[in-house]
Amino acid sequence: MKAARRGWMWVLMAALVPGLLWVSCAKKETSSKKPEAQEHAGHAMPSEQAPHMEHEPGPPPEGSAPSKEEQKTVYHCPMHPEYTSDKPGNCPICGMNLVPVKPEGKETEREQHGALHIPQEKLRAIGVTFGVAERRKLEKRIRLVGRITYDETRLKEVNTKFSGWVESLHVDFVGKVVRAGEPLLAVYSPELVAAQEEYLLALRAKDSSPELLEAARRKLLLWDLSETQIGELERNGVPFRVVTLSSPVTGFVIDKTVFQGKHIEAGETLYRVADISRVWLRAAVYEEDLPFLRLGQRVAVELVGEPERKLHGTVDYINPYLDEATRTAEVRVTLANPDGRIMPGMYASVEVSADLGERLVVPEQAVVFSGERYLVFVDRGEGTLEPREIRTGARTNDFIEVLGDIAPGERVVTSANFLIDSESKLRLALSRAHAH
Repeated sequence: MKAARRGWMWVLMAALVPGLLWVSCAKKETSSKKPEAQEHAGHAMPSEQAPHMEHEPGPPPEGSAPSKEEQKTVYHCPMHPEYTSDKPGNCPICGMNLVPVKPEGKETEREQHGALHIPQEKLRAIGVTFGVAERRKLEKRIRLVGRITYDETRLKEVNTKFSGWVESLHVDFVGKVVRAGEPLLAVYSPELVAAQEEYLLALRAKDSSPELLEAARRKLLLWDLSETQIGELERNGVPFRVVTLSSPVTGFVIDKTVFQGKHIEAGETLYRVADISRVWLRAAVYEEDLPFLRLGQRVAVELVGEPERKLHGTVDYINPYLDEATRTAEVRVTLANPDGRIMPGMYASVEVSADLGERLVVPEQAVVFSGERYLVFVDRGEGTLEPREIRTGARTNDFIEVLGDIAPGERVVTSANFLIDSESKLRLALSRAHAH
């Protein structure tokens, strides 16, 4: 029975409370409309006697300022801006102290793209400097490393067109300097002795068969006997037992395969002699630098062993293919070497200058590479810096070409831009975190 009574009492109270609330609200509305004099005269119901019920306020009207309770301080980690908290403390990722972030109002379209406002005094404090996008003449300098090699057009091989045996060596070691016409070795060849005897027989019968004499003489010349040696054979009337071979050029011996007493065959290489009065410099050029090179281009060369000596040459050959392993092409420069001081095998540094004409550029320090894109921070005035993605072209030591995306005369940040880039990313990350 007691439980039934309690149930009826709850039902009765639930039916009476809405009515009382309606009466209370109606009386308050009526009292607010009465003039102030009547209110002081006591016609309105005293506030103590009116029933008072607390209720939750509705959502604030659109555009109204947030209340103090809503403007709570948000803390974040300087190193991990994606982590935020409504209380101070330490970052669970790196352990750094959380710092407060002042809540910002509705972001502008520029702020949503990472732009930020920094007061002038703070810009000066962190050492921000500015440069200007401008059109100027560019000269690209390409630095290469090369190696001195022999001029292949001045390499000579010494061999014979007949077989025989080496009787004596006049040049018996690699590296010896020889002059053109200087004897190298003496060779005994039965074939050559027989050819000389044929010539002497034809010489005695020259009146009856001049054609035979001419054929015998031509055979000796084709076997590399000189006119001087043939003349001496005619005067002596006796064949030479051995024939001396001479150096075809002035240079030094870079290879020797012959020894005294060795049997040699026709066409076998005996010596290799190099003329180094002119040498080649071979250098590797990366494929992105190849468009700036051309045949006949002047280059400056500096030898590693003699940095005080400045040399100049011209590009006389560019390989028509790339090395697939290194992605480079070989460039050849010809250098005069009259005193022989430039030795094959030396290393040298090469500098090539290419005139690129007038182009739109920004200072090299203004460009920030952020993974997959290049950015510059454009000064929009009054401390507002706007990150702007650009497409880059040619690069020099001090400037980078910009392919559109920026106008001549616009100011760009040239120092402390990595700090600004970090701040821009931080604010963008925080705005996204607050949005979620």
